[in-house]
Amino acid sequence: MNKRISTLIALSVPFLAYAIPKDVKGVQSMLCTIADWVFTFALTVGIICVIYAAFLYMTAGGSSEKVGTANKTMIYAVVGIAIALIAGGVPNLVASFLDTTASGCS
Repeated sequence: MNKRISTLIALSVPFLAYAIPKDVKGVQSMLCTIADWVFTFALTVGIICVIYAAFLYMTAGGSSEKVGTANKTMIYAVVGIAIALIAGGVPNLVASFLDTTASGCS
């Protein structure tokens, strides 16, 4: 099993060399793309959690336990969305610290 994994890694190394950016702009572009994907995924999960919390509220039927669960879910979803929005600005902040002419991830 270990021999198969090491063979697979050895055969994939030449292909991975083409994926490595050759300059700083390539690294910045790659990091911005990754940050955009993570940001979009986090917002999507947050919105789904808000919808789920709303569903929990509607189906609570006056049960204080279920309403409490819905409250916690809503709070966690809103906090998650807030963290995602703050994290969405981090690449621009880092770019402004590294180079005054950098435009960030626009």
